[in-house]
Amino acid sequence: MDEEDARKFNNLLVDSKTVHRGKILPVKTVGVQGDCRSYRHLSVLWGHGTEFGWNEVYELSKDITNNVHSVNRVAYILNKTNLDGEIKAYEMYINKENVDLLREVDHIVTSSLDAKRISQSFAVLLPVGIEKRYSVAIRTFITNDFMTGRPAFIGKDESRDVIRELTKKIESSFSEIEFVLYDVTSKPPATCEWQ
Repeated sequence: MDEEDARKFNNLLVDSKTVHRGKILPVKTVGVQGDCRSYRHLSVLWGHGTEFGWNEVYELSKDITNNVHSVNRVAYILNKTNLDGEIKAYEMYINKENVDLLREVDHIVTSSLDAKRISQSFAVLLPVGIEKRYSVAIRTFITNDFMTGRPAFIGKDESRDVIRELTKKIESSFSEIEFVLYDVTSKPPATCEWQ
């Protein structure tokens, strides 16, 4: 990520007059741009935990991905309102421990969400945190064709109570998880999956 994109990102947060804070993480995700794939950074926002204003955050996500070239995905931290320390990226490998952890978290996520309204949902294990090595992103996707789509809107497509309880369940069940994130990005620019 270059300094210009970091400046644009920070200016967007200031100009939006939002109370949310944010950071571009040293983790890249796959996105789509035209007929091509893009490999750009994940950014996170935080400030209100599960009580964040959906419309404000969704619009801010679109502004970030449209204006900050190095970002193609935005996620909101559900389980923290303040961050004490620097978010770090850790090495992570595909091994039995990580696959088992992801499988358990994914089961909780997919069994908690409304499958009638949501086309696809899953958990993503990420090697980022402040003191802990892992975080989990919840990806929900609503689409007719999987060529384009959007995340499930909290308070409309999925109840805030369900998201609040899901966040608490992940936190209480997995001591190694630092952040519970909710992906707020449409396709495009993000993919419906995470890679």
